[in-house]
Amino acid sequence: MPDLPRKPRLVVPTIPPAGPALPRRFVIAGTIVTLGAAAARPVYAESGEGGEGGEGGEGAAALEGADPAVEFLTEVGLYEAQVLIAAALYAAGEAATAREHLEYSHHAAYEDLEHGLAEHGVPAFEAEAKGFAAAVAGEDPAAVAAAAEAVHAGAARASEGLSPADIAGAVQALLRIASEDYTGGVTDGEVTAPQEYRDAWGFTAAAKGLAGQLAASADAKVAAAGQKALAAIAPLDALFPSLTSARAEGDAADFLGAAARIELAASGLPRS
Repeated sequence: MPDLPRKPRLVVPTIPPAGPALPRRFVIAGTIVTLGAAAARPVYAESGEGGEGGEGGEGAAALEGADPAVEFLTEVGLYEAQVLIAAALYAAGEAATAREHLEYSHHAAYEDLEHGLAEHGVPAFEAEAKGFAAAVAGEDPAAVAAAAEAVHAGAARASEGLSPADIAGAVQALLRIASEDYTGGVTDGEVTAPQEYRDAWGFTAAAKGLAGQLAASADAKVAAAGQKALAAIAPLDALFPSLTSARAEGDAADFLGAAARIELAASGLPRS
């Protein structure tokens, strides 16, 4: 199996203010993000709800028949996406919105990952998750950024030892789930369900981070597939004017088109 580089440190992008805005680039290639939650719904507490990647969740179709490694990494991506959303909102001065988003998130329970972490031999990072929950409940943006970085370091281990094909499979699944959320969050150009709209943003960002990891591989074939994946994802930036925008002109089918192109680009990649 080709060696894949370790994921780089978490970089939280700047979010433009609400209202009319030019499309922006919202994640740095190679970055994978992490999840936390506000004190009202801490990341280490049981959610009591099925996540999108879980049984009966709204992402079940995207994971139907998926390899267990792909399903696991996708679930970590759903989890990670929330901290990118929260940290970016917090950095933009939208701390209350960040807390509200995490309070109602389907993906904010660290316990949802515990079985998968143990099964795949990934060290637990419960303490880091608790630290992020405490930081988001506070008033210090620097503390939130540092806590997000600590959770990232733990969650980044999820893809270590997985094959390039598994990672590419998770990229595709995350984009298909993002399509579902964008459909649920945007109606006729109006953001009618901000929670789902932001989730679509976060899942796309998590997919881009994994694609960037493939693009940074020392194996030429893997790197080429990763570059093609990044190119397929790039046009999706324009679907998100900002995380607090009331308007979003885009087509949820664009996510599915990107996933299909990535599937083609990733055909023949090594499997574990």
